[in-house]
Amino acid sequence: MPEERQDYLLRLIDELRQFVAEVLGTGDDSKLEAALVAVVQAEEKLFGRPAAEFQFPNVVDQLELLSRGETPESARAKCLAYSSILEQAGLLYEARNHRDLAASAFQLALYVRLLVADRNPPNEDLKRSISALVDHVPPEELHAPVLELLERVNGWS
Repeated sequence: MPEERQDYLLRLIDELRQFVAEVLGTGDDSKLEAALVAVVQAEEKLFGRPAAEFQFPNVVDQLELLSRGETPESARAKCLAYSSILEQAGLLYEARNHRDLAASAFQLALYVRLLVADRNPPNEDLKRSISALVDHVPPEELHAPVLELLERVNGWS
């Protein structure tokens, strides 16, 4: 992915984080719906297609789609961007008191980060971001594949 595309992704994620933080900071529930729409739009920009075309039941297939035709560095960046988008969705669902949806979004974001970390040794930023997501999902609620990866990547249980 050319450097321009990388910068675009970083800006996209940063703008989404800022918007979500602003919405959550206001406590205005009416803006939560707009923020969730922004999450879907960010996903569509990242995947380069409508949501219906990339929301497969298998996250590995989603990551393969994101990585297709990309350098390893670019594929990693896109996968981590996807994880960040999912994390923002989790925060919004949490604010709407949709705990099941929030836990699902956080767990999926964690799974994506762990898959990335499993392919290459994780740097300190990735380790911190994994820890932050682990804090959102109680260990007893982690699905077996996520828990196995977590143990393998970080030696956590």
